[in-house]
Amino acid sequence: MWRRRFILALCAVTIAGVAYLLFAPSREPSYQGRRLSEIVRSLGDPIVFSLTILDHDIDHNNNAIKHIGTNAIPYLLKWIQSDPPPWKLSCYQRLAKVLQRFKCHWNPLENEVQLARGAEHAFYILRAQAEGAIPELSRMMNETNHPVIAERAARIMAYVGEKALPMLIAALKSGSPGTRRAIASTIGNMGDPARPAVPLLIRCLADPDEVVAFSAASSLGQLGLESDIVVPALVSAVLTDKRKSVRENAFLSLVSFGDRYIPSHWFRSNEQDWLAHAWATNALRRFAPENIAREKGRN
Repeated sequence: MWRRRFILALCAVTIAGVAYLLFAPSREPSYQGRRLSEIVRSLGDPIVFSLTILDHDIDHNNNAIKHIGTNAIPYLLKWIQSDPPPWKLSCYQRLAKVLQRFKCHWNPLENEVQLARGAEHAFYILRAQAEGAIPELSRMMNETNHPVIAERAARIMAYVGEKALPMLIAALKSGSPGTRRAIASTIGNMGDPARPAVPLLIRCLADPDEVVAFSAASSLGQLGLESDIVVPALVSAVLTDKRKSVRENAFLSLVSFGDRYIPSHWFRSNEQDWLAHAWATNALRRFAPENIAREKGRN
């Protein structure tokens, strides 16, 4: 008898739990009837994102994230920690191929990926509002066992702003390769608050990791700071670095500082490198068109 009562009680508790999960009001923040996860998923869906630009709904999503504000942070921190193991990715990819034969689209990881991508975008929208997340983001950024999460957190730290700079500088000096690449490529978004990082970015121009080097070159141009020390470093990279991507990005960044930093003889010196030559020609045409006629007259 007691066993039957126990089973009935267990079933009742189970049913009550399921009913609560299904029908209880969600504590997830919302804006104008849309739950945060729905908004973030839209930000992370490349198809929806491209369509919302046409429909001007992207402003609605941005406003929604700003309105929810810091209440979104616990959820965003959870969603950016998506890092499915390789075996799970492989299994779902194989299953998806089988289902495609029956014209059935089902990928349970798609929602997770969209949330992670959208959460990163949401942090970009919040920027300094998300300063309270810096300690947890810093922990993720230095998590060596999950490089995908670490790189994502590093990019977000650059969006958050000035208070994250000391940790970004430390990670750019001695972090994992992926984290250093992520920081070098996004620190330019910080603007003037990133000024203390300029000397380190200059040193990164000679970094043996090519991605770090050309990303540092781009960020220096994006920041446009400390021209007295940055311009000579970029000129040196253009003239001496053996890596094409570093030379090209350094040249483009140099152009962003203005026409007085574009030697006219580069029109000829880059002749053997067709892509750099094209960029040099375009730069001269934009900033110093008189040099084009002068150089062509000498040829």
